[in-house]
Amino acid sequence: MPLAVRLSRDDLKVQVWHPELWQLMQASSAGSVNINGHLFTYERINIANVYEQTSHARYLDDLGITNDVQQLEWTILVQSEPSQWQQLANFRDLYENAPIGYITLSSDGLITNVNKMVLAYLGYEREELVNNRNFKDLVVEKNDKPAEELLNALETARDQQTRLQMRGKNGQIIEVACNLSSRVNNEPTLEVGRCSVLDISDEVLKALAECCENILRVTDIMARFGGEEFVILLSDTNYTEGLAKAEELRQALAKLPIYLPDGTTFYFTVSFGVASLSAELDSIEKLLKAADTALYKAKQTGRNKVY
Repeated sequence: MPLAVRLSRDDLKVQVWHPELWQLMQASSAGSVNINGHLFTYERINIANVYEQTSHARYLDDLGITNDVQQLEWTILVQSEPSQWQQLANFRDLYENAPIGYITLSSDGLITNVNKMVLAYLGYEREELVNNRNFKDLVVEKNDKPAEELLNALETARDQQTRLQMRGKNGQIIEVACNLSSRVNNEPTLEVGRCSVLDISDEVLKALAECCENILRVTDIMARFGGEEFVILLSDTNYTEGLAKAEELRQALAKLPIYLPDGTTFYFTVSFGVASLSAELDSIEKLLKAADTALYKAKQTGRNKVY
């Protein structure tokens, strides 16, 4: 594993100079170690996958390393000033153990770092994401456009907020609030792009349940019906009354604020499909199918609707 430093003396090679550090670098792709009062941080990169306008690209440029060399895998080894140690340690601890997820991104959306919470949300190992996946790879297909808008904000250092659905390793889908912030220099070149990710599924579900409970009667029954769908059974209610109740719920939920731990507030909308017992719809199975068909039409005609 070459070092991103030109060494002309054998006794200066890491495996000779400090075998313990060399073993650590062989065993993991990134890390840091304190050696005799000196802090060294290392990270393994493949220069074929290094994108312009990132810190990795600037390292390679400063060292005169180009991507036409035969050896593509290098390790960047950086010694930090003692005065920076505590600051670095504090930052890493805040990033790694934050109560919300953090994803660090390159200018084109390549994931260059993640914290523990993101791994817990999505079920991946760190090595499966860092320098191996693009942010868009984790977003469900129907959210491609908002994900693209989020990443476009990287190049102009615009803060951007949006809600997305992300797919975990085992296929589960979670609803998240994404808050992107980035910084560019005078060139302009992206210096850092970071997206905070918060699983809002529980917050939305709790708020939705409480709001509906305040509007529905004690004789009405509401139950979760799949990942993001609910079914409500209104007793002694005809089709017209059912439409009116669904519209009342839709309007109330659209005005309901969700307060997140990071201080941001967002709103969500819902669509309803309504069906009523009749000679044709004379069983629970037929009612559910009719309501599901109506819900599909509500979504197809713009969402946040009653059909």
